[in-house]
Amino acid sequence: SETGEIISQYDMHSIDSLGILKIDLINSLSLSLIADTASMLEKNRKIHLDMSKTDYSDKKVYELMQKGKTLGIFQLESFGIRTLARKVKPSFLKYITLLVSLYRPGPQQSGMVDNFIERKFGREKTTCIHKDLEPILEETYGIILYQEQAMQAAIKIAGYSLSEADLLRKAMAGLSREEMAAQRSRFVTGALMRGYDETTASEVFRLISKFASYGFVKAHAAAYAEISYKTCYLKSRFPAEFISTILTNNSGYYSRMQYVDEARRLGVTIKLPDINESGAADFRTCSSGRSIRVPLISVRELGAAGSVSIEEERN
Repeated sequence: SETGEIISQYDMHSIDSLGILKIDLINSLSLSLIADTASMLEKNRKIHLDMSKTDYSDKKVYELMQKGKTLGIFQLESFGIRTLARKVKPSFLKYITLLVSLYRPGPQQSGMVDNFIERKFGREKTTCIHKDLEPILEETYGIILYQEQAMQAAIKIAGYSLSEADLLRKAMAGLSREEMAAQRSRFVTGALMRGYDETTASEVFRLISKFASYGFVKAHAAAYAEISYKTCYLKSRFPAEFISTILTNNSGYYSRMQYVDEARRLGVTIKLPDINESGAADFRTCSSGRSIRVPLISVRELGAAGSVSIEEERN
């Protein structure tokens, strides 16, 4: 529904003049995690969260990411990306987008991840093959990381239309020799017509050919980054509700015990099952979000039927 609202805000004539519109629609269990946590806060603590109005500037969110404390966070759970997050130290939404894009085999094997980190913190000089590419590659410190950047370079240097640039992107992703040979000829011819010399044209094409195979779709990474931020916001502000939702749905990347330990590390108390307070199968928060109560079904040999029977009789 949010995507529909965003699309409805566009002037359709503007879209038509651009020639191409790319939309990424993501179906993720983390969307349910966000909704369920917000619902729990509304029900138990009368806290209303409108996650569609997130401003993406909460420092506590970025502090968790910079410390690699992202267990339970969409796309940022694995040990490898938590380690990378500590190196990249995201401080804005665009850096979460970059983080998601960098954590893939292509960029890591090519060495571009190390270049990016060194350039981000000023330990290595940012260089660009041609000054006309600087505005396109500024946010990635002179490195072609996104497929959209390869498309923009083709438009700028060789005069591609947006639809032609998308065909170039597909050819690079498919690594077809015949198609790439045709694209090279088109690229160099277009660049010469726009006043670039053949050496520059060939070198730019070689560069985007090399990195486009590693390139991630920025629209995809940005959509991921938004969900990553929102889940991290809930964890940083409401850890008990957030983790209890993961435990109830058993939706974590790791075992339940690791999320129990994570809750304790965040200062949340784990309370044993209680015949008067525990749910049958759901982990519940208490003490205004300072504790999580383990469900009745955790009692050995009580079973689902026994747990439900106790809850029904209590109610």
